[in-house]
Amino acid sequence: MRQKIVVSIILGLTLLGAGLYGLYHHRIGQYKPYITTSIHISSFSDDYVDVYANQVVVETNPGFELVYVLLALAGEPYARSVDQNTPYYDAMMQYFKPYEHHQAIDDFKTFMNNNSLPTAAMLFAYDSVDNTLVFNDEHESASMHRFNTIIPELNRFMEASDFDTFYADYTLMYQETIDDYPVDLMSMWSWFEARGENSYDVLRLVTSPLLGSHHYTHRFKDHRHGGFEEMVAFVPVEYKGASQLPFDEDTTAKLLLTQMMFTEIAHHYVNPITDQHLHEVFGLMDEDAWYQGPGYGHAGLVFNEYMTWALFALYVYDVYGEHTALVMQDVVDDIMVNHRQFTHFKSFNAHTYDFYTSSDQATLKQIYDDLLRHYRKP
Repeated sequence: MRQKIVVSIILGLTLLGAGLYGLYHHRIGQYKPYITTSIHISSFSDDYVDVYANQVVVETNPGFELVYVLLALAGEPYARSVDQNTPYYDAMMQYFKPYEHHQAIDDFKTFMNNNSLPTAAMLFAYDSVDNTLVFNDEHESASMHRFNTIIPELNRFMEASDFDTFYADYTLMYQETIDDYPVDLMSMWSWFEARGENSYDVLRLVTSPLLGSHHYTHRFKDHRHGGFEEMVAFVPVEYKGASQLPFDEDTTAKLLLTQMMFTEIAHHYVNPITDQHLHEVFGLMDEDAWYQGPGYGHAGLVFNEYMTWALFALYVYDVYGEHTALVMQDVVDDIMVNHRQFTHFKSFNAHTYDFYTSSDQATLKQIYDDLLRHYRKP
């Protein structure tokens, strides 16, 4: 991969599913194994492939910003994924408040109520000539065309509220947010490519000042162009939580932002390997013993969370050294056990770390094989 980060403002729209707000607690033993990898089959143009192959892209875009404006105006529970504690949020709400009863808000809520996770990402493009939303042919998927139904009303909302003026007023802020993003995405991507079984052609990060605690990722594949594949992650570019780490403020923020991005991208390398071992994963897990929180209900999904978060300390070990890795290992242990309720994560994390640091750059497949041997029931 070329050591180059393409920083751009790409025009598109991402739509979240109502599943973000309707997560239920199920016993993970209730369900039969099903694959945990989700792929959107797309149709990338030749120009798109030529421009973005082997690139890291960090972007904001009007479509994504519009979605978060609509989420905020829709109120609870939709607004839960919006960061409501910034001057930008206050200014946005003041600007769009006169349009909070526009038909587009009701249509958007209906759309959200009828679509569960994972909803398709990058569905629409923004036509900068006509200042309208259109269907995004680059990320086209047969299952996505049903989302066309809300385009006309969204365009009416944009025209009535003069959305383009609002977005243009903050263009410099959006660009500064991108320019100041501290995470070395190329290093992260290279680390996975060297150890994983899958390989990808583009790593894209889409963000917004309104993006709150929900972050997520999708995968797009075009069977033409040699199977061109793109990873898209939706992650905040600023860490806003409190943390007592033995580092300076900038290093702390960088490490915690790296963790957020890492654990999203990791799914594109972890989930396919989990899918190869689903029956064994189901066999080694004792229903709720591994996870006590809401929102999963599938042993494969739970195991993916264990893996993606355990790998983070390995990446930190390789890039920052042992001391920093052990500090961050404690951080993720606390998050996963005490906040996310992944009961056995601390011992899982420790075993994974010990195996990796005593090996010679173990691959993800080798890490899996070791973990399955370790946890296999007699």
